[in-house]
Amino acid sequence: MYYQDYLQNKALKSTLRGRLNKQRAVENAPITIRDLIVYPDDAQYSFGESNYTSEHESSADSVNRLTDHIKSLATIANLYHQQAYCEATDGSNYQLKAEYANTITRMSLCEFSLYAKKPLSLDEFSQIVENLSGIARNCHDNVHLLLSSFSVLDKHGKLLNVSIYLQGGENAKVDTVSKGTASAIDVDYQHTAKFSQQTEAEISSKVSSFVASPKATADVIPSNSILEIKTKGGAKYTQAIDVCYDHANHHSRRLLQSVFNAEVETTQFIPEQADHLVTANSVDIYESAKICPYALHVDPRPLLAHDPKNVGSRTDMQLRLSETVLAGVKEEKYGSMKLTQVPGRLLVKNPPFGASYTVKILQERKLGGYVDSLKPKVEAFNSKVMEKTVDSLVTTRFIPGGIDDEDFHQLEDTNARTLIGAFQLIKILARQAEPNIFEYFFNTESYVIKNQAKVIIDNAAQMLDEFDDSKKDFLVSSEPWLKDIQFRLSQIDNGFPYYFMYKMKSALSDFNSLIGQEMALEF
Repeated sequence: MYYQDYLQNKALKSTLRGRLNKQRAVENAPITIRDLIVYPDDAQYSFGESNYTSEHESSADSVNRLTDHIKSLATIANLYHQQAYCEATDGSNYQLKAEYANTITRMSLCEFSLYAKKPLSLDEFSQIVENLSGIARNCHDNVHLLLSSFSVLDKHGKLLNVSIYLQGGENAKVDTVSKGTASAIDVDYQHTAKFSQQTEAEISSKVSSFVASPKATADVIPSNSILEIKTKGGAKYTQAIDVCYDHANHHSRRLLQSVFNAEVETTQFIPEQADHLVTANSVDIYESAKICPYALHVDPRPLLAHDPKNVGSRTDMQLRLSETVLAGVKEEKYGSMKLTQVPGRLLVKNPPFGASYTVKILQERKLGGYVDSLKPKVEAFNSKVMEKTVDSLVTTRFIPGGIDDEDFHQLEDTNARTLIGAFQLIKILARQAEPNIFEYFFNTESYVIKNQAKVIIDNAAQMLDEFDDSKKDFLVSSEPWLKDIQFRLSQIDNGFPYYFMYKMKSALSDFNSLIGQEMALEF
């Protein structure tokens, strides 16, 4: 009964693996992204309003104008998404077309684009995040914004460089990412100190996922730059976000690497698709810091500091909005704001916050997997997660009185060892059945016997291949499989002491001993 419990348990686990793989097929369905990149018209005005005098009263109403500015950016992204991937339902309402359930439209900004004349307090930043939650809910599904970046002053006088990743739609989500390592050329304010998790001397040390506050927990802003994104259609991917110097410090790559190095304490698979965003002002792209072959580099000086692969990113010259639709972007209180379409771009003059900018419209691209050095680590991690998940689902409540996980895995190991031994036996037998040149040319008796033996070995190998399947068990079938080979070989043995027959019989005897050892184990 004990071995019967094992076989029943094994069959159940195989069924569960099949169900999990179906679920993973949905989660790993192909994802498409259309990027909209916001560039300042002049790189010297790429620092928000921190060093720029606009027509606005710069500091008095920063929160309101930042909110209005982001709302207009979200509206632009939403309209392009609506034009390309949505359909009208009734009146002025739209919904995502079913065939675009895994297609994302994402607008991304360069670093410092949202820096105000004075840094935001934590309360002001919290208000903006709350405002963004409402903006996100008003966006269509699969509309994303990378809002880079805000200057936020924590309660200890440290200046945080914070980016926000916004996912719009029914299940809207707002993630915050604080830059982990400040650069000497970062925007500075009087009477503040830039926050860094590390000093220059510690740049090669392990990075942390969080900006830790020594006292209150209310002012903790995460610096976890690895996000798991889920589309409306249920597909998932890993999103890395490096803010300028963090990329040089391999911040996202190290965080992902730390997942592989830790014990598997989760039943959550790592998505098979990945994307890497680098928002900067400015930094070079490091191949060694990427998690996937293509990194979207959002920088106000794209030709001076740019991922070479981005140069080939083609502008979409066809996608454009109607003038009537476009007119809805501008609010009445920002009367001087002007939007002009040219092929592949949208020119925006006098926005609610900061300098004039251009939205570059890129063509769609398919997400890929990880860089070659990370692929096997992702696969190994997911393999462990699969077994852990299956083990957690298969408990004694499924098979009353059944075996526990430890005994089950011990039996699985025994079965695997026996199967490996059988494959090794086939290799030995196949080598001995190879005729030499003399036997081949003179068609000797040994040549005839070897050809007959080869047919027997091929049949045994074919049967073995059928057992090399998680749904089948080999241990209890190994002895009759072996005896069948021995019997068939004895039928072609003419009694002459051929050396190759001696080696075959010796190999069969060794495998018989292996079976005896494995079957003798007490469970």
